Amino acid sequence: MTNKFAELENKYYFHALSVDVDDTLAFNVYNSDYPGQKAEEIHYYRVTDADFQSGNDLKNAVKGLLTDDYYNRLVNVNSGSDYETLIIEPQNIYLYQSSDFDRDLSDYDNNSDIDLVNMNYHSLDFITYNSSFYVSSFYNKMPESSNYSSYPVIISHDDNSFSATVFANFYPFINTDSSNVGTKLKFDFVCDNGEWKINNIDVGRNMECAAAYAIKDYFLNVCEDYKAGDLMISKDTSKNDLEEDVIILNNDDDKSCKAYCVIKDKNGKDYLEFKATVLFYCDGFDYEKTIHDRSGFKLSNISVKPIN
Repeated sequence: MTNKFAELENKYYFHALSVDVDDTLAFNVYNSDYPGQKAEEIHYYRVTDADFQSGNDLKNAVKGLLTDDYYNRLVNVNSGSDYETLIIEPQNIYLYQSSDFDRDLSDYDNNSDIDLVNMNYHSLDFITYNSSFYVSSFYNKMPESSNYSSYPVIISHDDNSFSATVFANFYPFINTDSSNVGTKLKFDFVCDNGEWKINNIDVGRNMECAAAYAIKDYFLNVCEDYKAGDLMISKDTSKNDLEEDVIILNNDDDKSCKAYCVIKDKNGKDYLEFKATVLFYCDGFDYEKTIHDRSGFKLSNISVKPIN
């Protein structure tokens, strides 16, 4: 069940569908609201996945993994069916936005111009053309690491339900392609009319994000050997500058991790090698205490070395 969930999210976020690369379309997409902006040529491949021949097939596959109750808790219709979203609050985790699901472009000639204004600002990631389903060539191949970075751990169970935790290293639960551990999730499953379904997803600590904030805090508030003004680190604590550069070398569940990061100088040149153990005090599923709260973490075994 968790593997199917990851597979569907990768199909949505990375367009990781089986395609015929020899059956292509192209359109020049522009936005007349911005007359100075150049048109973008978007290429499309015809989808050959037998199970996914429309946007609704993909959307309904995600929906089919969830209980009706959980789906109804997540679904949010902003202004018409084109803007339906499936969103986990309060973290704003979008399982999908149906404004991304297919728009029929059969009335347009191949290689013609399309104004996004006339498409109601549709993303045009997925389209239908002459009754065939196409996906844009953007991405179309997911990173090898886009899966779970740990095995599920069952934390409770009875005859008709169980809960398990696992680290998800795929979108929408990560913020950067460089992520290698990701976010701890807790799945609640129930047996619904003889079929196991997801009845809740709790989103916990993202290890790269949390470690990056701890490292940033060190250079802003603790380090005496290097001035933050000489480094490419913003003093804005709401900005997580280092997340793309953090590598989690190992971790003890979501309680601690050993983190490595290359710190750049203010000119963008590699300047320092940073290593430390980050210990987290707060519950990763408790959003009353944010990762910005310095009482929530502690650094130890700190090593800072100049890069020659």
